[in-house]
Amino acid sequence: MNEVTNNAEFSPQPSITLDQARIQVLNSFFELEVALGRWARILGHRDANAPFGQRLKAVSEDANLPNHASSGQVKYIRCLPEKLGDVLKVRNAIVHSRTSIGTFQGKSVIFFETSPLIFAGEGAVIPMEIEFITKNAVAAKSIASHLCNYLKQNITAAEKSEEHEGLA
Repeated sequence: MNEVTNNAEFSPQPSITLDQARIQVLNSFFELEVALGRWARILGHRDANAPFGQRLKAVSEDANLPNHASSGQVKYIRCLPEKLGDVLKVRNAIVHSRTSIGTFQGKSVIFFETSPLIFAGEGAVIPMEIEFITKNAVAAKSIASHLCNYLKQNITAAEKSEEHEGLA
């Protein structure tokens, strides 16, 4: 599943579940973009219009990251490009595809038809189960929450350090 196929049974019926999953992914991904943007600003990155993948790479590879995060947080942030593989795949499918619903291998799925597949002329689609989509929405929201919590912890630690220095 989640790979290109030509063996699809389409259903023309609209799906509330599909729309809910799509909204959940987009909202969760928005939270992730905001959290990453906050880290980018702290690290001095100012190109908020760069594609998400470029911003993610810039933050995760930033040499100054250890100056703003604990070693565990740095490790977590440096692994984000790998952790976000499926999340990005789902988000990109939702944003850059035509969707329909149907069944594939006996399961209810959402079919994503991308422009590269159309240009290839194969009539192929990428099927994804709604559970896979919502699982990745939850993952995006969780990662965004971690990034925001790391920021709060580090800002609080920096404030305490400044207060301590002021008392000395």
